[in-house]
Amino acid sequence: MTVPRLIRPVGLLFSRLALAIWLVLLALPALAHRFELGDAQLSIEGDRYRVAVSADLIEAFERHLGLNGSDLFLVEQVRGLNLDQIKSALSEIRATISEETQIRFDGDTADLRALSFPSPRDVRTILNRPPDSTEYRLVFVGYGDVPPEASAVSVQLAPLLGDMRLEVKVPSTTLLQAGRTSQTLSLQGTQETTLITAVAEFLYFTWQGIIHIVPYGLDHILFVLCLFLFAQTVRDLIWQITAFTVAHSVTLTLGWLGWVNLPTVFFETLIALSIVYAAVENVFRKKPTSARFILIFFFGLIHGFGFASVLGEINPSGGPLLFRLIGFNLGVEIGQLVVIAVAFLAVGFWRKEPWYRPRIVLPVSFVIALVGAYWTAERAVAALA
Repeated sequence: MTVPRLIRPVGLLFSRLALAIWLVLLALPALAHRFELGDAQLSIEGDRYRVAVSADLIEAFERHLGLNGSDLFLVEQVRGLNLDQIKSALSEIRATISEETQIRFDGDTADLRALSFPSPRDVRTILNRPPDSTEYRLVFVGYGDVPPEASAVSVQLAPLLGDMRLEVKVPSTTLLQAGRTSQTLSLQGTQETTLITAVAEFLYFTWQGIIHIVPYGLDHILFVLCLFLFAQTVRDLIWQITAFTVAHSVTLTLGWLGWVNLPTVFFETLIALSIVYAAVENVFRKKPTSARFILIFFFGLIHGFGFASVLGEINPSGGPLLFRLIGFNLGVEIGQLVVIAVAFLAVGFWRKEPWYRPRIVLPVSFVIALVGAYWTAERAVAALA
């Protein structure tokens, strides 16, 4: 067998293997629970401090117990714990929080002297709320001593509590990432937003935009993959991605500012339906038409509301609004480019081969259509429930 003839089957095998691995890797994080940003408030009261925390209860249990599953399934896993299991897990979570919480005054740690924590029965009562409840919160308060003449403070909470909006009552507000130490905050006056703080927040929101696509945004990833598979030329791909990007940028802005509001179950169902449409059209149509670009723009508007709902959940108070919006939007675009780049490396080199459409485009689009149809049915049922 000559070298050119050998390259084709080896290349085809490699592309299929790479695509399979890619889809598996995408599927794993899609099972993760979407958590809400927590709140932490540090109050300085004379020679004592008080730190009050409201965290995502499901996230805390998931991280501590190593649970995994879809939103609803994950909630059911935690709700299915009996009182003894909750008591044991809660005791360990409390010990972890007590050990890993670091309140530092002028660089020196001031240990927690007391920790007011919910009882297992309190947590059981919280978990008995309906599965679609947004009130699964772990609320606790810690106390400690403030060193004499302390002038600055920084905070680090246990990573299992997730990201936090941190408010220091001097007052001052900043963002506290899971397991990270906050910036040092002055205790002698109001904390002002600096250039470093603004840049840090911009980069944080950019990162949040990226991870909302890769790895957590499987529905958006599948839609972008449909656009990639349908494009026969780079120009086709650019036009499709541009229409999608412009559209979701518009509704991301409108939705996040609160100027246009749609029920989550409504646009989540339409996002799933957009995946079905794009994948099915990949199967039955070979060349793009003007109608496809219009529909991609329309579906981009719908996806933008999904992005806006996520941005709203990670919206800490303080800091320039424009920085957050631009940063998150930039992150989403970077995430989309990562998806396209990986897809191209997996199968793009064989786009002009006669077997590319029957062996790559059609089967992959068919699988994506099935996944989208399942999500459409699942979300429609949830919307009607």
